[in-house]
Amino acid sequence: MGYMMGVSPVLSYFYGANNSSNLKKIRKISIRFISIISVITTVLSVVFSDILVNIFTNQHSEVYALAVDGNKLFSIALFVGFNTFASMLFTALSNGKISAIISFSRTFMEDTKTSALLICRGNKNLFEEYYLGSDESTNFSVNSVTKSITSALVGIAVQEGKIKSIDESIANYIDEFKGTELATVSIKDCLQMSSCINFDEERDMGKISFSSMFGKNKMKMIAKLGLYAPSGTDRRYSSINTDILGELISNATDETLTDYM
Repeated sequence: MGYMMGVSPVLSYFYGANNSSNLKKIRKISIRFISIISVITTVLSVVFSDILVNIFTNQHSEVYALAVDGNKLFSIALFVGFNTFASMLFTALSNGKISAIISFSRTFMEDTKTSALLICRGNKNLFEEYYLGSDESTNFSVNSVTKSITSALVGIAVQEGKIKSIDESIANYIDEFKGTELATVSIKDCLQMSSCINFDEERDMGKISFSSMFGKNKMKMIAKLGLYAPSGTDRRYSSINTDILGELISNATDETLTDYM
């Protein structure tokens, strides 16, 4: 923290003087310095954990072993210097909003035990940080984030002309729905969770997912569900809409969702 306070006025000065070369130099030096200090303090904290804990509690006490393990785990938090530096950097560069977001996010991440945070704008990563031992190579379970990604891919497919309009019937792209009640459902209905397909998350999800794993045609099973109301007349959270959109995108683009992304 002392280093941050010392370097902040220097950053502000060079920013005000529009001296970008010196700003880059200070940033590189700071990142290198923080990296070295973080590694050294983390290693020392882990290696000498027994000695550090022994200062505050007797080696034969009940909490000693727990405190030693806890101290080793907490040592990872010493890398928080990068987050603190990022917040201070934007403050020094007179970008209070981003600085406030970073400061708030740090507290939020700790309180919610979140594993990672990524903030993007204009095809640029404004902020990227990982917690709880994860890093950029960690595979995360994205769960329902898939719904947002799939919806975005629909918009891209429309823009590229691979899907004519979201007002089209989903049956135009999924043959299994032709001649069924689902032919009245539009792409827009699925995007808005208003398809009114007679699907129950608890009752049907496991059955359809399990059957499709063993080779059964998922779209045929969905087609048999029918509608509980005219499409577009009611909104109900239903994961089956995303399954349909995923199949629709694959058929329209002749690519898997992974390849199309």
